[in-house]
Amino acid sequence: MDCLEAPLSDYALKLIYGVEDNASEIDDIISGAAKNWTLERMPVMDVAITRIALFEMLHVDDVPVSVSINEAVELAKRFGGEDDSPKFVNGMLGSVARQMEHGGHGGAAKAALGAKEEA
Repeated sequence: MDCLEAPLSDYALKLIYGVEDNASEIDDIISGAAKNWTLERMPVMDVAITRIALFEMLHVDDVPVSVSINEAVELAKRFGGEDDSPKFVNGMLGSVARQMEHGGHGGAAKAALGAKEEA
């Protein structure tokens, strides 16, 4: 069976709908963590990978943050839009992870992090 014909797992659907439902929050966090970059300037695959990992980091309690980051970096190595995609994705997610460790720093990240802590 072709992989495009296989049904999506429940977890894949959770990620897809989770990113979609939290797109504004996630994009605000990416924009806040990106230094001198806008979403429009970032490679599309890097943004997609980062969005999925951020949703997982912020809203999926049974996946450790370090696992979300490592998986995203591996995806960026394989599918990233640039040679430095893994470094870029790792830097973005690492920045958010540090904010999570210190209770968040302003804006959407703080609101998102607070929401996960309350859950």
